[in-house]
Amino acid sequence: MIRLDEVSPYTDQYFINSRIACEKANNDARVVYQVFQRSQALLCGVGQAMQLLDQTSSQVEVYGLEDGSLIGPKESVLHIVGPVSELFELETVYLGLLSRMTRIATNVRAAVEAANGKRILFFPARFDIPEAQEYDGYAAKVGGAAGASTAAEARAFEARALGTMPHALIAAFKGNTVKA
Repeated sequence: MIRLDEVSPYTDQYFINSRIACEKANNDARVVYQVFQRSQALLCGVGQAMQLLDQTSSQVEVYGLEDGSLIGPKESVLHIVGPVSELFELETVYLGLLSRMTRIATNVRAAVEAANGKRILFFPARFDIPEAQEYDGYAAKVGGAAGASTAAEARAFEARALGTMPHALIAAFKGNTVKA
């Protein structure tokens, strides 16, 4: 989980500039954010976004739908009310969490539905940075996957990582999959 004091390097600079401008103008207006998706999706990442937002002051109120909710286009999934000075720099991070995790959960759900009752395992680790694996594993679980290929992803399933057999092992046995 990302801590409140760690968000600045991950925040769009214009949000940092906006906070500074409001501070210089002594403007700490109370604002309302409504977060939505542009298309139908399987929502994921609300818990992680709320963990970030829960680190703000008691002046910030956060309401959201639950992970795993089917959402329609422009349906409000997160409602945030509070002083703008506390919220500017968090927007990039919580939107990034929601966007990525919702996309993964939605795509995994589509694969699960296409598999028509067959188990779907989540094996994307080699295509992304290691730091994303825990988030991605959780999103895959929300999407309906049965397990994942790395220990970091599999934590969400409270299970061991799963795997098949790499091509290199088969090559080590000169193409004999039975011996491999």
